[in-house]
Amino acid sequence: MENHQADQIDNGNADHALEARTLVAQLISQGVDEARANWLGNVQFHLLEGISKLRQLKETPSEGDVEIIIGCADTDSVDAVELPAHHDALLPGWTEFANTLSSVLVNRKQHIGLIIRHVRLTSKVTEILLRSFKTAPLQKFALENNALGSEGIKFVASAVEANESLEGLLLLQNPIETKCSARALIGVVKIHPHMKMFNLRECSIGQFTDVMLEVVSAFDCMKIIDLGGNRVGSQSAEIISKSLAQNAFLKHLYLENNLLTDTEAILFADALRTNTNLRYLGLNGNKIRGTGIRALEKAVLNKCSMNEVYYSNHTCHVVTDGHRLSKILLSRNTRTDPNKTRMIKIQSTLYYCYGNTSALTNLRHDLNNLPIELMPNVLALFKDKGAKSTYKGTALFQILRKWNMPHLYTSCADPEPRRSKRIRTNKIAKLLRE
Repeated sequence: MENHQADQIDNGNADHALEARTLVAQLISQGVDEARANWLGNVQFHLLEGISKLRQLKETPSEGDVEIIIGCADTDSVDAVELPAHHDALLPGWTEFANTLSSVLVNRKQHIGLIIRHVRLTSKVTEILLRSFKTAPLQKFALENNALGSEGIKFVASAVEANESLEGLLLLQNPIETKCSARALIGVVKIHPHMKMFNLRECSIGQFTDVMLEVVSAFDCMKIIDLGGNRVGSQSAEIISKSLAQNAFLKHLYLENNLLTDTEAILFADALRTNTNLRYLGLNGNKIRGTGIRALEKAVLNKCSMNEVYYSNHTCHVVTDGHRLSKILLSRNTRTDPNKTRMIKIQSTLYYCYGNTSALTNLRHDLNNLPIELMPNVLALFKDKGAKSTYKGTALFQILRKWNMPHLYTSCADPEPRRSKRIRTNKIAKLLRE
């Protein structure tokens, strides 16, 4: 770890590296352990780099995302319990950083993200940062492996409440183990005017059902929630699936690397039958096998009948480790238009049922534009005339135009009621041929 911190300092700005090295030497002369001194020097170096980047942004505004990273970038280098205690020698650096951050003005095309990794945040530091958050133009705030504890979670809640520009909050490897902490944090996240993304990866919440209940309550106001690596098992999965079944507002849900099995996959499959909002469900890194995969497949495409195809889930793209065994999960619901997805599924089911006959080949383009309400009539046509017969689009139109089908005429009705029926029916024929 010691060499890693030293390498990071040596690879940066020379003036910043010199100042950090000077601090390390001073701390060692005061009796501070060399490993801890190097760690604190690394934090000082990143603070100076962040200040420099913010000043440059203030002087010459630019477009695009700007990330300020403070702390060790190597996520595998240290565990939270091994983090060195903070030192008052860093307080001037934190103060200058906070003042610079709060004074930066950005345009609408600029997004600033603050990432603090593997750094213990004492009450003195959080107090300094909190003052700057009221005016800091942050879009993303990320804390990773900071040994926050209940007091640290309160700081995060206060920071979110103070900063209205935030759109994303990431708390990685910072355990939330009490309902009180979860409620304080989720409460401000839910009422935040711009918050869209909430990342709680590896926060140990899966084993606490009361904490999970608080987190799931945010499904109705967040677009993206990441619960990966939280040891989510049967009880927490049941809480999550119930919220999804109630058609929560949530668009993307990440549940990778948890303790989910086929039993939990079946719960999610059942929830998808009534959910039309979720666009992505990530289940990689779990123990979901054949039974669970088949249940999820059936949720997105149930070929038992045309009605079941129609009422399948057409919005959520499900990703699992078993997707290589499942062409259905790999290819379904990847489009943005659910109605088009539904129509394509109905077409594929027709081809599956009747085979690659000349009739279906000729009807391929007609089916693309056919109103969904007319599909029973198409099935009746096949049943009455036989799938082996060859019908071109014009022949199909000649049969359909004689039926009493208001949906066909409604979808193609001309706004001028006095136009002839011949002109209107020609318009319908053109639609069916396209």
